[in-house]
Amino acid sequence: MAEELRVSREPLCEALNALADQGLLTDRPNSGYFVAKRAPNELAQILHILQFLENELLVLNGRTANVSKNCAASTRKRGSACGSTTGRPFCD
Repeated sequence: MAEELRVSREPLCEALNALADQGLLTDRPNSGYFVAKRAPNELAQILHILQFLENELLVLNGRTANVSKNCAASTRKRGSACGSTTGRPFCD
């Protein structure tokens, strides 16, 4: 993986260990790292928190927009997470 990403192994191992410590990855000895499984309600909570934080950041930056409402509507229409089909962090 380090070769593919063109980074040295030490920072990659540190990053993987940090993600495992946060519960985002699971470390299986002699197998590697795997994305931790999440329940649908947990994913919904994470999405809600991210939408709230994005909106708060916009407000703090002096912009007025209700990203949470727009993202929720777009998510229902597309059936996917906000920005996942456009590659942009915020909804259109």
